[in-house]
Amino acid sequence: MDGIAVALVLGSALMHAGWNLLHHRSEDRVATIAFAYCFGGAVMLPAAFINPPTDVIWWIMLTLVFHTSYQILLAKAFDRGGLSITYPIARGVSPLLVTLGGWWWLDQKPSLSTAVGVLLITAGLLSMANLGRQLTQVTAVGFAALTGLTITGYSLVDARAIPDSSPMAYFSVVAFIAGLIVMAVAGVRRERITKVWKPGIVIGMAQAGGYILVLYAFQRAQAAQVASLRQVSVVIGVLIAGEMARRKALTAAALIAIGSFALAT
Repeated sequence: MDGIAVALVLGSALMHAGWNLLHHRSEDRVATIAFAYCFGGAVMLPAAFINPPTDVIWWIMLTLVFHTSYQILLAKAFDRGGLSITYPIARGVSPLLVTLGGWWWLDQKPSLSTAVGVLLITAGLLSMANLGRQLTQVTAVGFAALTGLTITGYSLVDARAIPDSSPMAYFSVVAFIAGLIVMAVAGVRRERITKVWKPGIVIGMAQAGGYILVLYAFQRAQAAQVASLRQVSVVIGVLIAGEMARRKALTAAALIAIGSFALAT
């Protein structure tokens, strides 16, 4: 991976950790994430008019289930626990499940580095879960793990759909509709939006900007390398959260990040 690709991925990781911090600090987390999805999708929606993603309409319908669930579960996790606990667990579950799924369902023979990566991520997640127990954030750990399941789901679906569609067009439609669905389900009305639109705009722009940086990184490096390096965001998230038990959380987050990188080598 060349220096430009590394810079693009690190920039995306910083944006991702940053918007999660803003989301965690929001007073109405469901409304904030739903509005951010809508805003980020609306910004890129012209791409869908230029190149409509009609060929992947069934994949869009499936990924909407995961994206809407992701918004609600992430907000619930943030409502019940610190960013240092919930964010690394939510991000770390996905690469672990995708790898284990490849072993189990696709009969993919694991390499030594893959096995080491699985062990490191598992150790990091268990350490983070134990820290959550010590801090009486067990419910938050559970919601964070469920959030990781939804990330796994939409990652697999989106990876299948993107080759047959314009990435920006696909993302814009999914984000915009998913945000509207969550607003409808959660009863987000004008009075709630007026309280969260400012952080919502920043989060929406960071989501869209981070996604675009990753797309450019994919043009310069292998997808597995990009995906694994993005996991450095869990370390950044712990560093910028400034919460209690920072050293233990940082150690666990580092295990998750290093393990994710090992999966791609």
